[in-house]
Amino acid sequence: MRFVKLKYTIVLLLTAVILQSCCFRKNGRELGVISFTDSQKAMLPYQTDDEVTMQYGNGNTITYTVQLYTDFYDDRRGCDDYYTYETYYAGLYNAASELNIKVYLDWFNVSNMDYDNTIVYVSINNVVYYDSVAPQQTVTINGITYTDVYDYYPYSNDEVVSHVYYSTTYGILKLFYANGDYLETIL
Repeated sequence: MRFVKLKYTIVLLLTAVILQSCCFRKNGRELGVISFTDSQKAMLPYQTDDEVTMQYGNGNTITYTVQLYTDFYDDRRGCDDYYTYETYYAGLYNAASELNIKVYLDWFNVSNMDYDNTIVYVSINNVVYYDSVAPQQTVTINGITYTDVYDYYPYSNDEVVSHVYYSTTYGILKLFYANGDYLETIL
């Protein structure tokens, strides 16, 4: 009799552990879709098929064509309920360029449900360049003064591009190469 009680207790414990660790439904439930507003999307001042002409320090120019992309991802973890978030970015393309440039709009603090606070970040050759949340610079490029300019840096000092000036009004203003060269947008 004692063996039967022990066996019964073990089966109950194992069943409780299995039920505790498994979902009864296949996936969590989507709680909502969080999308960017038009004013947030305006922080990327590009349109599909725009041409962005940039000039190197030696005077040579290169023209990039812009493509805009929207995608969605979710924060699904196991069986928990989840939100789906929009991601929005502009890709600047030129087959002859050594740079793969993307400008992303992203959520600043999803974990705290702060959907009004968005950030822009730049990716060059799949390396992410970050800045603080607020623009901090006024810069002059080719005789034009720009205010509210973000200065983006990679986490590593070993990158081809050492930092980037970006404006939510004009887009990428200037890329600084680690070797001292630069690439400026011609507006």
